[in-house]
Amino acid sequence: KGRKLGTEIAVRGHTVITGACPGIPHEVAQSAHKNGGQVIGYSPACSREQHITDGMPVEGYTELIFLPKEAEKRRIEVRYKLRNIDSVEACDAAIFISGRVGTLNEYTLAYDLLKPFAALLGTGGAADALEDIARRIPKKPQPFMCFSADYIEILNELEKAASASAKD
Repeated sequence: KGRKLGTEIAVRGHTVITGACPGIPHEVAQSAHKNGGQVIGYSPACSREQHITDGMPVEGYTELIFLPKEAEKRRIEVRYKLRNIDSVEACDAAIFISGRVGTLNEYTLAYDLLKPFAALLGTGGAADALEDIARRIPKKPQPFMCFSADYIEILNELEKAASASAKD
């Protein structure tokens, strides 16, 4: 599902923004890049060298964005959260696929920043829990939310939502 999603994002001319780490989002990014899409990775590192030393991938990105040099002394767990703030703020809409605690952090950021978002259901992890979390812990105002196992439906709905919010 991740690779198909990446391909479809590229075909539609959208940019993929990820946390520049291994895992399913990287598979989405690789697929988008292979299909001519723009891919921006927000690294939890402060330099390309640190990114590589930390075991992060460098292939398949159009651009890698690093944290400011002063963040270098921070624990890696803190750098992940700093990176999440920047990457979520930079996106027009978010898609959550699988994931763990970092995905929950990105979800709360997207929610607080009123970014339209979707969860690709059936991928496990945090993505499959987000609909229940949104229902149990509602907040006003709410961003546009879509929960579906169909990545085409998700992209269609997010395109509509992003277009509507751009007009506002």
